[in-house]
This record gives sequence, C-alpha cells and structure tokens, in this order.
Amino acid sequence: MNIMTVLRAAAAMGVMAAVPAGAQDAKVFFSTFNGGGVANRPTVPAVVTFSQPMRVKSIMTYHWNGGRGSPGGTLSLRGANGRVFGPWTVAASGGSGAQNVNWTVRPDIVLPAGNYTVLDSDQATWSQNEGSSGRGFVEIRAVPDSLPSDIGVEQQVPTVTAAPAPAPALGNHKLVHEVIPNLWGHAKADLTWYAGAYSAGDAWLGAAGAGQYKIVHGTAKFYSAGGALEMTVEYRDGLREGESRSYWDNSKLQSTGTYHLDKIVDGTWKVWNRDGQPSTSQETGVLP
Repeated sequence: MNIMTVLRAAAAMGVMAAVPAGAQDAKVFFSTFNGGGVANRPTVPAVVTFSQPMRVKSIMTYHWNGGRGSPGGTLSLRGANGRVFGPWTVAASGGSGAQNVNWTVRPDIVLPAGNYTVLDSDQATWSQNEGSSGRGFVEIRAVPDSLPSDIGVEQQVPTVTAAPAPAPALGNHKLVHEVIPNLWGHAKADLTWYAGAYSAGDAWLGAAGAGQYKIVHGTAKFYSAGGALEMTVEYRDGLREGESRSYWDNSKLQSTGTYHLDKIVDGTWKVWNRDGQPSTSQETGVLP
C-alpha cells in the first residue's frame, strides 16, 4: 500500500494518518506507525530490541492529538537496567495537515545490544491505536556499529574498563543504605551498596572514596519526581540477580523480567497494559 492509499483510507475514516516525515540517512529499524485512526496516551510500552550494537541515527514519535499536535518536549531510551540515554530535545514539525505532530531527535549514538523502552515526555498526546498494539507511534532509524571506547556524553554513563570480578570477601565490606537523587534517569533511587575496591556490572555507581566504589546489593527502588515507584531491581554483589519490575504512573505493573548473573533469563520480558491486563505481545531479546 503506497502513502497516498494510506492517506485516502484515513480520510475516509474521518481521521488523519500518521506519516513518517522526511528521508533520513539510515533505514527504518523499528516502527509502530500505521495508517489507522489514532487515540492519545499509549497503553503498552514501546520496546525496541537490538541484537547487536546499533548506532541510533534518529527517533520520531507522533502526536496527532486531535489535529492540535504538541509544541515540543524530549525523547529518551531507557535500558532494561534502568539507565536512560538522553533526554534529547525534539524538533517538532508538521504533517498530515497539522502542526507539531512529528517529534524528531537525532542522537547519533551507539548503544549496546539489549531492550530499550522509548520514553516520550508528553504521554498525554502521544498517538497509539490497535494497529500499534497500544504502543506509542515511534520510528527508529539505526545502523549496525561497534561500541566505541567512550559511549557518548549524552548518556551520562561512567566508563569502566578491565574491572576485576567482585572480591570473594565482599560481604566483609560495609553495607550502606543511601537515597541518591537523579540516578540513571530516575528522580530518586533508594538502595544499599558495598563500599569495596571492586566494581562489577551495571550496579557500579562511581567513586565512593579513595579507591572505593559503590556496588549495589539487595533491592534497589527507583522513583519519579512525584514520588511514584517506577522500577525495582534485585542485585547481588553488583550484578542483577532475580526479578526486575517496572510500573505505570498509575502504580500498575508494566513489565517484569528475571535476571541471573546480570543476564535476562530466556531473553524475555512480560508486559502489561496500563489498565493492568496482560499484553498480547511479550517483548523478547538478549540483554547485555
């Protein structure tokens, strides 16, 4: 079906179709766009899976919002470990006969293999429909790449090179409870960590003193600026071990996955709609 056919079909339904705007310098890797009529506010997270390192050239979301569009905001990608890449300020452009309906960012950033949830700062106007399985309309253009030694300023992620394994006597180190603001894209993190001379996995939080690092152990809880619980992650000696959960802004469960030695078991995440019903599509992928 060509683009004019999509537009005619949408016009006959009394709605405007979402049409990705502009040719870009990479092929479409992931898209939930379709020609059906749309409603606001996604009910299922939009998750893209990279099976190898990918250079993300552009991300575009759609905000029809009854023909009113939305003037602008930010887009981000959240890894399964809770790290957020971005946010990037969008360029809002017109389409389908309305202004500010296409939100585009061009991060040009290399990300490791894994599952990434698309975060749109204006959920209330982000378009979705049955054809997208309730996920927000998003188009990601990306090309295979290799991970550079420095994975980018935008990510605000500390680089750890040649880190040794956790010390066998890690439990002899002091276990500290701390509430940390603005960690990994969340407004607040409530967690416990070992002060030790080793670092491991994604739970490495940076220097905690001369030659020491914060190694997360136990249940880490992540909260929004409004105080709502967004995610819980189980850690053991600095590695994800056990169940991880994410939550919708209405406190209902959004997704779950189980880790063993920092790898997702069976490469599968279970997903729930915003109303608490199981999603018909289960996101899968091997995580880093």
